[in-house]
Amino acid sequence: MLATDGFELSSPTEEDLDVAEAAWRDGRLLHEVSAGEPWWRVVRAKSPRQALEYAQICYASDANNRFTPVYAGGAITPSAYAGDTPEIALWEVVLRGIRHDGIRRVPQHETRDRYLVETSAIRTLKVLSLRRPEIANLVVPGKRAPDLTAAWPAAYDMTRVVTRTVQAAA
Repeated sequence: MLATDGFELSSPTEEDLDVAEAAWRDGRLLHEVSAGEPWWRVVRAKSPRQALEYAQICYASDANNRFTPVYAGGAITPSAYAGDTPEIALWEVVLRGIRHDGIRRVPQHETRDRYLVETSAIRTLKVLSLRRPEIANLVVPGKRAPDLTAAWPAAYDMTRVVTRTVQAAA
């Protein structure tokens, strides 16, 4: 029988949100993606050519994903899942169900018409870093940082609260 670890994600306190906003302003949650730095995306497309076109664009998705949608000025902020290695990009999209759903074999519909594309930014981007040790800057000192990347779909609303707060400080 397959078992998974329990997961608990508490809503951030007002103090946590203030700390996260200050950390963004101070550059402690910042990761810079240099122009020309390679990144990998997994996109769904009908052809390799279409995949290359899609990989160049960040879409304003209204789907309730882990960190999206995020609104700015009443509009959804375009975003994209990407990884600095092909493996990370695959884990974010095609292989996600292995962890969250406990599947042992990736369903064909997850791989059908999917392409792994190497891409890069044409200008330096400032993005929110939720990696260790930066993620400790999301909560008041002494409090355990949330493991946002392990959040189950039921907790996605709370992952967006942190993202919205930090984006508002930008």
